[in-house]
Amino acid sequence: EKPKNFKASIKRLVLFLKPQYPAIILALLFSAAATVLSVLAPGYINDITNEIFVAVFGIPIDMGEVGRIGVTLVIFYGATFLLNYVQSFLMAGVNQKTSRRMRGLIAKKINDVPLRYFDSRSYGDVLSRVTNDVDTIGNMLSSTLVQLFSGTLSIIGTLFLMLYTNIWLTAVTLIMIPLMLRAGGEVAKRSQKYFSAQQSA
Repeated sequence: EKPKNFKASIKRLVLFLKPQYPAIILALLFSAAATVLSVLAPGYINDITNEIFVAVFGIPIDMGEVGRIGVTLVIFYGATFLLNYVQSFLMAGVNQKTSRRMRGLIAKKINDVPLRYFDSRSYGDVLSRVTNDVDTIGNMLSSTLVQLFSGTLSIIGTLFLMLYTNIWLTAVTLIMIPLMLRAGGEVAKRSQKYFSAQQSA
């Protein structure tokens, strides 16, 4: 069921999350740092590949440089893993605290409404509000919100590095993106009716 006023619903949710703002902001900062490191790491892989490739021309490989780049990569990927773990831990806490508070308010509301309220609505609908709807919001907070944020940063950072590396290859990639989006949209449009039927069933 779609909200009658989507913007108003989002505004209410944002205000409802106010006690969790510090944890959410901290998690987004950790996610941003992890994204930056994951975008920069392929550049070092390029450097280590270049160092090894010189052997094709009979030039001795600088193992000291290869080792230094390797250690840098280990630090980058290790830090990325740690940062992602911390942000996941923080957002899991946000999810649980928000879900508990929301379910508590729903329980209080259910205890306050008159009995005729339950005569006009199915038990399944009321139960869905307490379980499925709250779970959906919690999952959005613990995964979708951070993924959307980090995904946007990753796209911007990757595009910048692609332009820096090779403008022509970047142009070819950008031309392909609308075609892939169009194909994905067609698949989604054709499959949506089956998802709706599954949900109804």
